[in-house]
Amino acid sequence: MHQVLELLRNRLAGKPDSARLAIVACGGGQRWVITAGILTLFQQLGIPADIYGGTSGGGLATLFYADGGDPNRAMVLRCLTRKGFARDGKDVFIQKRRLLQGRPPMDLEGLIHQAFTIHQPLLWENLARSDKPIFLTATARDGRSIIQRLDGTTPDFCKAAAINTSRLPLLAHNPTDQTVLWDGTLSNDAPVAEALALGATHVLVIDPRGLNETAKGGRPLADRVLMEPQLRQRAPDLYQLWLNRRSNYRATMAHYQDDARVYWCQLPVVKVSNNTTAEHTLLQGLLNGRAHGAEVLLGMKQGPAYPTGWLPALREHRLG
Repeated sequence: MHQVLELLRNRLAGKPDSARLAIVACGGGQRWVITAGILTLFQQLGIPADIYGGTSGGGLATLFYADGGDPNRAMVLRCLTRKGFARDGKDVFIQKRRLLQGRPPMDLEGLIHQAFTIHQPLLWENLARSDKPIFLTATARDGRSIIQRLDGTTPDFCKAAAINTSRLPLLAHNPTDQTVLWDGTLSNDAPVAEALALGATHVLVIDPRGLNETAKGGRPLADRVLMEPQLRQRAPDLYQLWLNRRSNYRATMAHYQDDARVYWCQLPVVKVSNNTTAEHTLLQGLLNGRAHGAEVLLGMKQGPAYPTGWLPALREHRLG
């Protein structure tokens, strides 16, 4: 059995250990629901981590685990669907027609300052005063990877870091802006080395891309037809970072492939795309991640009952 899986199962059984476990979550847009499904299961079972790190959507999912809040908040996904913000008289989180108009189609500010603060609150104060390392990646304009430590800061800094790690060029912000940090996936999608440098003895990497997508490679049609031509014209430097992000990610995966300290968790098949807004698909991804975490990571035939806050959405979509 892999060292990381053995450690997880020992912690599930309440056995003491001297390990320092880091959980690192890769990006992947709306595939964050895969990560949320796994981490919600860990919350329910009381499985702790010692270091928390992540990138983009995966990093945001990790914050809900690191802040010590209740597991019902994975239902923040209801703010990220076609119905989403419109339920409260606000714009839908993603509107593709904005991209055709040359505007960012993603309401990232609304996500952090509204959905993650009002509807399904992240406990920003807990993140800022955590006694465990918490970090999110970001990318400088020159392509350098920036590690943003949240612990020992302020709630406002934590919110700013959450925006930085998720700020995809064009999709979430005007790419001609020279004053901001950009999405962590552009430079460091899987910050394993950073977790080890913080003292981790074991690292669980949660990668929301399925093995099917890793093998297939390539770029989605929407990216190639809608997003990339505009990005290439308006910000060639960011466009090149965008193209390189996949090769950087694969290089990191290959580097740690035979490292006994690092376990790379991927589902066999993931049907959620990086810009999925269909609520049924997102909910199914959440449940699939949770089931995979129970069976593969923890060796359980079945996990605990779903959090009560999930049940109305699951019943509505006839899931679970």
